[in-house]
Amino acid sequence: MPINDATSRKPSRRAVVKGMAVLATAAGLPALPQAAAASPVPIDEFLRVSSRLSGIPLDKSYSQMAETIWRLLSLQNESALHALVSTVSNLPEAALDQGLKRHHLDTTAQAVLMAWYTGAVPIRPTLFDHPVVRQMCGDLHQLADPHQPNAPVSFVFAYDEALTWQACRFTKPSAACGGAFGYWQEPPV
Repeated sequence: MPINDATSRKPSRRAVVKGMAVLATAAGLPALPQAAAASPVPIDEFLRVSSRLSGIPLDKSYSQMAETIWRLLSLQNESALHALVSTVSNLPEAALDQGLKRHHLDTTAQAVLMAWYTGAVPIRPTLFDHPVVRQMCGDLHQLADPHQPNAPVSFVFAYDEALTWQACRFTKPSAACGGAFGYWQEPPV
């Protein structure tokens, strides 16, 4: 009695070629950096926390900016960012300042606010070759100050979208139109 089992048959030439094509394609793909396998990024929660800290409503249109800030700051201290999100989410508004100080998260909160308001994150030279920094910022070695080799480089990721422009309604980003022709003649509001 002939065995009609799929395991007893030899693979077809088409299946072998298809398998080789899959392997060749997979071999050419870049490996994921280890940081991508770290704990999940709570972007929605990070947006809510950032909104509470900054005093400016941040909706889902800020998701990309939030992800950039999270990824770059988490390279410096991911556990502090998670603690900040957890602490701010669970504190009432009146106890926010004291709670941040009590949990030693005021410096982390300041770093998050600086990133949101300036659209820039300082990157330490020890992180220049990190895969996430290379992917997001490019080669930062050329921007390092040769006289201060350990000084961080400020990487600007969102100049026009920085919260400074919302907080300072009397001005706008350079090269952004401020209104109809002649708007500059009117006093700021």
